[in-house]
Amino acid sequence: MDHQLVFEYIDQFINNKRYMDKKEIMYRLGFPVTMDEFWPIFLEKRKENGIKLYLKDKNNQEFWFTLTDNIKRRVVFIEERAKKKSVIFEKYSDYDFKKSVLANALIDEAFFSSTIEGAVSSKERTQELIKNNITPENESEQLIINSYEALKFIMKNLQEPIDENMILTIYNSLTMNMLESDQMGKYRNNAGYVWHKDGTRVVFEPPHYTEVPSLMEDLIDFINNADIHPVIKSCIIHYYFFYIQPFSKTNGTIGRFVSYLYLLKNGHDFFRFFSLSSSLQEDSYNYYKSIQDVENCGSDLTFFIDFQTLMLVTAVNKVFDKFEKDIQQRSITLFLDQTGEVLSARQRTAVDYYINMNKDSIDILEYQELFDISYDTSRNDLNKLVDLGLFKKSRFRKQFLYKMLHYDELLNTIDKLQTTY
Repeated sequence: MDHQLVFEYIDQFINNKRYMDKKEIMYRLGFPVTMDEFWPIFLEKRKENGIKLYLKDKNNQEFWFTLTDNIKRRVVFIEERAKKKSVIFEKYSDYDFKKSVLANALIDEAFFSSTIEGAVSSKERTQELIKNNITPENESEQLIINSYEALKFIMKNLQEPIDENMILTIYNSLTMNMLESDQMGKYRNNAGYVWHKDGTRVVFEPPHYTEVPSLMEDLIDFINNADIHPVIKSCIIHYYFFYIQPFSKTNGTIGRFVSYLYLLKNGHDFFRFFSLSSSLQEDSYNYYKSIQDVENCGSDLTFFIDFQTLMLVTAVNKVFDKFEKDIQQRSITLFLDQTGEVLSARQRTAVDYYINMNKDSIDILEYQELFDISYDTSRNDLNKLVDLGLFKKSRFRKQFLYKMLHYDELLNTIDKLQTTY
């Protein structure tokens, strides 16, 4: 073995911005270093730099992870952006709108989480089932209804501790009318294999069922006592539920729901506003790959945490982009109410067009073409929007550009007007 070359490769991979899995590293090793020689040494080096947990794998080895720069940045982003937008949303959205958003988020989560578990239905049918209190016609619909009821239970019990009783209650809610009564509220007593979706092969073998009670005891202790950032801890909770497979059904769903409950209990209220499972469903391949990478790379949870934090950032961006449009519309309505000004129908349409099309600015010619009106009328309309205080006007080369005030500016103006009056 060429030790010098081995350690050169270790430095190269340790310092690489991309946290590569075993297969990616194998393809990058050069002769004469072999993977059999390199991987055990490299894995130990990673573990030395990692954060070890007291959660154990099937070989009684500790799970661990590396706090990479990417994970750090995503956690900071989630904290700063989501919390800021959540505060604005809470402050400037009326009761009916917030109630509608929260209700739809629960319905979406019930639907997407159930379809990940294998339920076959549609969002339209899900809304019909829940809003009209329709009796489920099959197991897929029963799982959707159960998921919705479990989520409602979670929202009503955020002050309760996450203990075995809470977890078993959520499980009972998820499996209502889907299990025999003697199976309710119990950990599994079978192999608990996770099968490929085509049913032809086992893709994951969890710990033996006799180990489930003690592993769940460790997990509950971890949830309540481990000193780890809540976003990262929620990822670990999610993974470990999948790893243990404590129940005979719905392990993926209950893992997601308990990690969701943990986030809400620890100051991350903004996750109430959207479905986390919708993003997982959109990238299920990398979701399951990240789970396999953990097992293939010496119980290294970095791969799952990396995927989950990226998914959370994507979900936060997607949802809050929509919220920002809603807040922008509402800030304009509040501004006009406060000032007593009224927009013409054409100006109102222009404002909607600007927001919905994510425009950075609009010029006179675009406005003219949009409404098939004269140049002078277009200019007068846009200048009136400037006079009202909704737009700013600037010159770019030989044309004027009109840029809508961001809701931050509008809401600050509203606050000043309210203070004045």
